[in-house]
Amino acid sequence: MTYQSKRRSERLIASIVVAFILCWFPHHLFNILDIISIQIELSNEEMSLALDEIVGRGVYISGALVFISSCINPLLYAFAARRFQNHLRFAKISKLFEQMSQTVTEEDKKKSLVVTKQEDTLVSTENL
Repeated sequence: MTYQSKRRSERLIASIVVAFILCWFPHHLFNILDIISIQIELSNEEMSLALDEIVGRGVYISGALVFISSCINPLLYAFAARRFQNHLRFAKISKLFEQMSQTVTEEDKKKSLVVTKQEDTLVSTENL
């Protein structure tokens, strides 16, 4: 592994870890606040209700961030591995064109056989 590819790998791993922490931290924070709210419910009801309200609103935000977390990783991989993606894309495109050309030639052969048979049939009926 070259120095440059090692640095890229380190940056990719660091960005994945940072994205994971940023997306999942609010979820865990609101879970902890919910547990605290339940624990202090009997001793400080007013604070418990305030925390419940905060948790109720925060659950939607943290849920969206958790969902976004699962969407961010493929994007990070796609942008971090551009060279690999470009190589893979060109390889797939070339295979696609090869398959298409094979399919087209096979279809052309079938069509030409059908046309030839139709012409033969027409010629034979004209000769009668």
